Amino acid sequence: MRVVGGSARGRRLLSPRGGDIRPMPDRVRQALFNILGRTVVGARVLDLFSGTGALGIEALSRGATACLFVENDRMAVRLIEENLRRLGFAEAARVWQADALQLAPRLAAIHEAFDLVFAGPPYRLLEEAKTRAALMQLFAQLNLQESLSPAAVIVLQHPADVAIDAAPAAGLVCTDQRRYGRTALTFLERPPHATGPQERPVED
Repeated sequence: MRVVGGSARGRRLLSPRGGDIRPMPDRVRQALFNILGRTVVGARVLDLFSGTGALGIEALSRGATACLFVENDRMAVRLIEENLRRLGFAEAARVWQADALQLAPRLAAIHEAFDLVFAGPPYRLLEEAKTRAALMQLFAQLNLQESLSPAAVIVLQHPADVAIDAAPAAGLVCTDQRRYGRTALTFLERPPHATGPQERPVED
């Protein structure tokens, strides 16, 4: 797995073997950042369920100002820290070992607004309706407590065969959904912020 764009393009990322960590495929990551375009430049990023940290690191490589990585697995946290160190992004990043679904109060306490949020929970958790509901509740809390900037974009990675109930809640609406083979991306934003440039889905 490598960084696919920006200042660290082509640099290899360390990744674990087995477990719940499922890095976004390179081609899907490229497609995602093509959609986001220049909105990444200067953005403050929140990378939830970070895994290897690939999405947050990709954002930093493409000009994001800072990224907060949140991952509950201790070994994965160490892996993220090592990837940041090796690629020279440690000073622009913070890494928290925490349960992302319980994160809202801690974020409220630091009074920080994020422009871009990535969320890639383990696929086995997304098979449970209660987890999907808890995730949408987290997004609603982040919005209500102003942990999201006015033009913030949330990107949720999930299995293409798992339906995401992204009905409007607490000022957030689903603005786009894309399928790339077995992987799907759902975009949530505050209306009336428009979606980025359109792109044809990539099939297996």
